[in-house]
Amino acid sequence: MSVKKKIMIIASSGKISTSKDGFEPHYQVETITFTPESEEFDIIIHISNFIYARGGAWYTIYFGNPQEIMYISQMVFARDFLVISCLLLICLYSVFLFFLRHDIGYILFVGLCLTFLLRTIINGNYLFNLFLPFMTFRTVICIDYITLYWLPAFCVGLFRYIYPKNMSRTVLRLLIIFAAIITAVTLVTPIRIFTNFIYIAEIVAAVAGVYGVTMMLLLMFRRKMEALFMFAGGTVLTLCIFHDVLCENNILKIGYVEYSSLGFLGLAIFL
Repeated sequence: MSVKKKIMIIASSGKISTSKDGFEPHYQVETITFTPESEEFDIIIHISNFIYARGGAWYTIYFGNPQEIMYISQMVFARDFLVISCLLLICLYSVFLFFLRHDIGYILFVGLCLTFLLRTIINGNYLFNLFLPFMTFRTVICIDYITLYWLPAFCVGLFRYIYPKNMSRTVLRLLIIFAAIITAVTLVTPIRIFTNFIYIAEIVAAVAGVYGVTMMLLLMFRRKMEALFMFAGGTVLTLCIFHDVLCENNILKIGYVEYSSLGFLGLAIFL
C-alpha cells in the first residue's frame, strides 16, 4: 500500500522553467521554519539555469532548530552591516584627507574600500535586496566580476605607491591592462559568456596577493620593519581571498561565507 506524501513549497527564489521562456534568475537568502509531518521526509530542490556558465546548487543548506538558524542569519547580517558601515566611514575619511593633502594614495585606498564595500553588498546576506532593490540581476553579476578583476590592481597599486622602488611597475601595468580588457568584455557580452572567466580572475587575484605579501616579506628581510604591518595585513587579506576562492569552487566544503571584506578591514587597520 503506497503512502501519498504531501508536497509543499516552502521557499523560492526567482522562477524556474524547463526553457528560457519563463525563467527568471534571482539572488536571495531564505531562512525558513517548517515542521515535518513525520520522522522521514524528502527535500526536493528544483533548479534551472539558462543564463549562467555554471549551474546547480552552489552552497550548503544549513539545518538546525529555529533559534540556531536565526542566530546564524543575524550574525551574518550583523557582520555585513558592520563591514559596510566601517568601509563607508573609511571612504569618507580618506576622501577628506585627499582634499586636505592632495595625496593620490588616498584615492587608491578609496578604490579598494569601494571594491570591498560593493562585494559585501552583493555577497553574504545579499544586502542589495534591502538597500538597492532596483538592481538588476545582470548588474549584480557585473559588479561581482568587475570588482574581482580590479581588486589585484588596486592592491598592488597601493603597495607600489607606498614602496615605489620595491614593487614592479610592469606587474602593475599588466594587472591594469588585464582588468581593463576583461571589464570591457564583461560589459558587452552575455552573462553566460563572461562568467566563464571566473577561474582566470580568481587565479590572477590569488597570484597578485602572494606577490604582494612576498614583496613585503622581502622588505622586512632588508630591515625595513615598517613593512611588517603591511605584511601582516596583506597576509590576512590573502588568506581570506584563498578561503573564498576555495569555497566558491566547493574545494573547501564548510559552507560559504565570504571573508575577503573582513580581511581588508584587517589590512586597513594595519595601514
